[in-house]
Amino acid sequence: AVRSEIFNRVCAARIEQGSWDQALLGDIFALDRSRASFQSEEIDEEILRRIAEHDIHPSGPLWGRGDLGTGHEVAQLEQTIVTELEELRLGLEQAGLEQDRRALRLVPQEMRWEWVEPSQLQLNFWLPAGSYATVILRELLDY
Repeated sequence: AVRSEIFNRVCAARIEQGSWDQALLGDIFALDRSRASFQSEEIDEEILRRIAEHDIHPSGPLWGRGDLGTGHEVAQLEQTIVTELEELRLGLEQAGLEQDRRALRLVPQEMRWEWVEPSQLQLNFWLPAGSYATVILRELLDY
């Protein structure tokens, strides 16, 4: 829950600035449906294409010990947020957790829906391990 608080604050800030689904200089990109990630020194056409195709996603921090790995404006944003949450940061580091990353966006796969009754909608989709369907449902209801 503590790691999620920091991640959620970073994600909310990126949503507010309209960059949650955009490549920023200094981003670490998470490969879709994988724990692998990489940083690119530049935002080129290949990165933009892969973002648009949901092959890679901007990521946010799961806080712990070690270097963030981000750079430029992304590192500045993440450092600003974690500075506001100093107690949480220290607690996670003292607990021995290591820095990790998670994609800022979650794309449901094979999504289908059907009105089984006039007031009852049935949704079917699958998500990668570690993802929560309640997050998708909340966003759909808020939309």
